[in-house]
Amino acid sequence: MKISLGLVITGVLCLSPASAEESIKHWLEKMTTAEQFLNYEGTFIYINGPKVETMQIVHGFDEKGERQRITSLTGMSKEVVRDEQHVFSVFPEQRQVLIEPRNKRSDPGSFLTHADGNNPFYEFEINGDERIADYRCKTIAIYPKDQYRYGYRLCIEDKTGLLLKLQTLDKSGQPQEQLIFTNLKLPEKILTEHLQTTMHEEGFKLLQSGDVLGESITVTPDKSWNFSQLPPGFQVKHNEMRQLATSKLPVQHILLEDGLATISVFIAQYEPGEQYSEGVSGTGALNAVSRLQDGFIITVIGEVPGNTVKLVSRSLVKDNTIQ
Repeated sequence: MKISLGLVITGVLCLSPASAEESIKHWLEKMTTAEQFLNYEGTFIYINGPKVETMQIVHGFDEKGERQRITSLTGMSKEVVRDEQHVFSVFPEQRQVLIEPRNKRSDPGSFLTHADGNNPFYEFEINGDERIADYRCKTIAIYPKDQYRYGYRLCIEDKTGLLLKLQTLDKSGQPQEQLIFTNLKLPEKILTEHLQTTMHEEGFKLLQSGDVLGESITVTPDKSWNFSQLPPGFQVKHNEMRQLATSKLPVQHILLEDGLATISVFIAQYEPGEQYSEGVSGTGALNAVSRLQDGFIITVIGEVPGNTVKLVSRSLVKDNTIQ
């Protein structure tokens, strides 16, 4: 049967914005479901600037819920095991195990939440098909509408909805960070032992998240710190005091979000003789800036362009009239 190319083009041009939006949401809903409920195992590469790592992943879902194990195959040995409540990171060379509460806020569902045709900061678009790890996948492009955030490109497997590739893109469309599957299997069932750590933990030092990342404490944050101008769309999500292992005094942590991107602001009281690096630094998609102000070290870090962390840093001011 011969199909007129003109009819195909006409059909595409007649696709309403609402239909396009529904189609994008369909793919993102499919991806979100697969990320949680699909059984799969495979190998992926993670690229961040000059850093390239190869990882093995096993993911399963059963009556006990969602579980996952990721093992590094290159570089320093590391294994991350995740269940519904916790994330266990095993570092055999340091003989340490870090236990953290699972942060579901960083799961892929955030893309679906903000896939709205009226989103003022991102534009979502179906961008063709690709072949990844011998599977066909649909590409969804997410374009930033200004210079304060990155874009993203996702490739979602046709049948299952599994995310096979995720790229973070700069303003010229060049990848700054990438995660790409190179091998993938979709078994009906994942054996329980495949979801457990393969690294011997006997004699390892057990660390809680507060030992490294700092525990949230009941001290009231200093309300005299405020932002004179935030990048459009970014809002304060959390403002709390944390006790870091690297600091004798509590550190104020302010988390900014635009729905997809996050920026962390740390305010630490400067101690005489303390060493710190002032200026801007970055690797791949991650950028950071530090400076000294009013006896405090201000550090801003996030997977956003360098001009964004600099704007956030410059706009943070201390109003000593506020108690």
